[in-house]
Amino acid sequence: MIISITDILPYLSGENYPSLSARDLQLIKSLIKEVSGIIENYINSPLEEKTIVEYQSGYGTYEVYTNHIIKSISEIRVDPALVFSDDTILESSSYIVDYNINTIIRIDGLKFPNKDRSIKITYLSGWTKDDLPIDIKFVLCDVTAKLFDSLRKKSTDLSTQAGLGTSITYKKERVLLEHHKMILDSYKIPAI
Repeated sequence: MIISITDILPYLSGENYPSLSARDLQLIKSLIKEVSGIIENYINSPLEEKTIVEYQSGYGTYEVYTNHIIKSISEIRVDPALVFSDDTILESSSYIVDYNINTIIRIDGLKFPNKDRSIKITYLSGWTKDDLPIDIKFVLCDVTAKLFDSLRKKSTDLSTQAGLGTSITYKKERVLLEHHKMILDSYKIPAI
């Protein structure tokens, strides 16, 4: 998990903390996982750091966009034949990455081929516990705590009450409030 239960505790209402049972702690873990998924879907990127391999089309331009937030590039292969052998690796000196818009830009004077899925990009996306942006951490903790507090109060905002070993289903349109969305919007990646 990208955050721990102890990260959530300060966000819980006073009546629910510190008297948490083992079942409560398991529920909070489940909620962290569920809320992480909701945030990932909203920003269209993973929260937890992971390697992504994706195939993009160059459209005969100098730039190509990725589907997720780029943390670092491991490798780019360019091959109109779609074989992607070792001799198709693009030298790192032949491109730059604009991390603000998740774009790879060729600076070697060559364009990416105008062929579907002819660019294989391997890159790291997401964050670790140590570098998760504080505003994303706030949203994750705040939403998780509010859902937990709602569950403890038997709120009707949840369509299924979670127990050990059961999935949690929410009215997802109500989970992220407007101020949460405003925070997450700066990380949101448009789907390509």
